[in-house]
Amino acid sequence: MQNTKYLVLILFTVTVAFPHEGMTAPGTAPTREAGVQLSLTRSNIGGRDIDASEAARTPILSGSVGAFLYLEFLDWNGLGLGFQPELVYTSRGANTELDGVYVDGLRTKYLDVPLSLRVESPDISVARIYAVAGVVPSILLSSARANEDGTTTSTEVRRWDLGLFAGLGASFALTERINVHLEASYTSGLLTIDRTKEFEVLNRTMQLTVGVGYRFGAAEP
Repeated sequence: MQNTKYLVLILFTVTVAFPHEGMTAPGTAPTREAGVQLSLTRSNIGGRDIDASEAARTPILSGSVGAFLYLEFLDWNGLGLGFQPELVYTSRGANTELDGVYVDGLRTKYLDVPLSLRVESPDISVARIYAVAGVVPSILLSSARANEDGTTTSTEVRRWDLGLFAGLGASFALTERINVHLEASYTSGLLTIDRTKEFEVLNRTMQLTVGVGYRFGAAEP
């Protein structure tokens, strides 16, 4: 039943966000943009069982790389609204410390598929400010436990995850077609990643992202 609820949430986001023809203002060209991005990722784990543990969890820094597509379906006096799907390879995890001493660490790698609505402001000086919010289905690619002695061992992690995320960014036009994006975002996991589902262990991820996008289709008049 719980999985059904999350599936409905994903389908609702896609249905509402998917672009519809004829929703842009007369005389304007809808924005279509594709690009690549690199992110600095600060990840940790949380949840009731983590909070109740005597051991402390400290975040780790890693990176992610991906691609995005922005499909605008509404333009109102320069204010844009559109659908932004992404495909991102992300490293996550956390370190475990007891009385300040490193015990072990969780290392996971996911293929994230963020599905979001993006609201973009009219031009403000040299930039356009935008906000994104949506859901992030994730497929686990690998998981390991980093031991105190430097070795790694296998660990049982749920094969998929689902999170909610929101972000704020700015895009800067280098040319009529090419934009550079700077974005800060936060993703909060909704499902325990414990494969047995006996303990609540949730992913928590902050990202700083730099992206380069190419706007295609008809140029704006």
